[in-house]
Amino acid sequence: MPRLLRQNAIRMLEASMESATLASLALQLPRKTHVRNASATTAPQIGLIGAAAELALSGCLIHTTGQQALLINATPFKSGRDILRDFKHLILETSGDASFIFEGAGDVSEHRDKLCSAIAGFGSLLTWRAGGLHGGQGPSREICILKLR
Repeated sequence: MPRLLRQNAIRMLEASMESATLASLALQLPRKTHVRNASATTAPQIGLIGAAAELALSGCLIHTTGQQALLINATPFKSGRDILRDFKHLILETSGDASFIFEGAGDVSEHRDKLCSAIAGFGSLLTWRAGGLHGGQGPSREICILKLR
């Protein structure tokens, strides 16, 4: 990573780490003894895990093009899917905007492939995030733990 990141990018990356930490801690808490709908028990955790992923991608976009990278028509924020699409475009383009992502990587092409592989499951994660935050439904605890990694 570069020595100097934009302050807004740093804020987003730190918020991503905080969200992931909170999700990890929440997954370690004992469960209630009785729930009527088991999918409700992991809704907050998957919401935080998805938010962590989205915030990390957003931080990278903000570093390259500024805060406007997250806005549509200068007011409402982009959806998680829009941010994922923009991040994929960023790492696949050949301009220097994304050079900070590849700084220190020996083989840029290999690093790019690893990044693409790492974010391949983010589409489903963002769907689960929305279900957790907006619908009160989450996947099993085991899936939450897998998605946290």
